[in-house]
Amino acid sequence: MEIESLRVMIGGYNCNAACPFCITKMMGAGKEAPKTNWRKFDTACNYSMKGGAQSVIISGPGEPTLYPKDLTETLRKLEKYQFPLIELQTNGYYISTKEYNKNLQKWYKQGLTTILLSILSQDSTINSKAMNIPYYNIEDNIKKIHSFNYSLRMSCVMYRGGVNSPETLESLINFARKNKVEQLTVRPIMKPPNPKGAVYEWVKKNELSTIEQKRILEYLESKGARILKLSLGGIVYDIEGQNVAAIGWPTTVPPDEDLKQLLILPNGKLNFDKRYRGAVLL
Repeated sequence: MEIESLRVMIGGYNCNAACPFCITKMMGAGKEAPKTNWRKFDTACNYSMKGGAQSVIISGPGEPTLYPKDLTETLRKLEKYQFPLIELQTNGYYISTKEYNKNLQKWYKQGLTTILLSILSQDSTINSKAMNIPYYNIEDNIKKIHSFNYSLRMSCVMYRGGVNSPETLESLINFARKNKVEQLTVRPIMKPPNPKGAVYEWVKKNELSTIEQKRILEYLESKGARILKLSLGGIVYDIEGQNVAAIGWPTTVPPDEDLKQLLILPNGKLNFDKRYRGAVLL
């Protein structure tokens, strides 16, 4: 099996945000962080390296920066494998605070290369309200992330009440360019696989229509130059010097079915397709 990347889930289900589309709400799981199975963690890392993985994405069922000790230990365990790229996916609030400065310094020395900042809007007030998260200034946080020598990947989920048109997308791209964001990822909000519950109903009401998605894709194709096809599905455009990755759109490049992103959970379960419970290696 050829492996593109390894996603490492750390911590428990605690989160300082309350995004209405978060599928964690559907899992009914407790908030206690499970004990990490480090033996299976090492097996997953070795398996990924032999499969050609070049990157690791650290995330969680909750907000990973709520578990700084777990993150520090995970980075320490990863050091011997020398993955070229290690990303941390976060909603950004805690790393915006002074209390996390020492952690940011330490994690950089441990090999963390990139902060993957999840947003719903580049407008700090709208973003905080949409994610039900304490307010922080996104522009200031980007400057802070760069000041600690991290690269920044900003990922925006597009939905009807947020970035939802060529005009609002262009505003987001201009914001990213102005703030020297290394990569911007845009993806439409997607319904969870289980067609039940409040999360599914919220997404159903707020997902972009087929016409809205078509307009956005036409904008990307007309304004951007295709510079890369992503192996896990999607296209990267250059739009006046800004790197923009479009992932999860109906007419973008389908994923290579022979190339996988592995997902390792704290309990040691190793999954090769997060859509299916039966896609388990360990």
